[in-house]
Amino acid sequence: MTRTGRFYAEIYGCSLNRGEAELVLRALEAAGHSPVGSPDDGDLALLFTCTVVGTTERRMVAAARALPTPL
Repeated sequence: MTRTGRFYAEIYGCSLNRGEAELVLRALEAAGHSPVGSPDDGDLALLFTCTVVGTTERRMVAAARALPTPL
């Protein structure tokens, strides 16, 4: 039996990063997982980002820290 779940995703960065993230999200959906609109509603929170620039890196670390922590 395969377990399916719900996932929340945020995507930041260049078009390559966005394209790669979309491939991952489509694969999750094809496997039966469902996207949700809030990190609190998901079993998994995904943060797709590129940290080439220092200010972006700081923003992304803050965004990751703002996600709900696992139980």
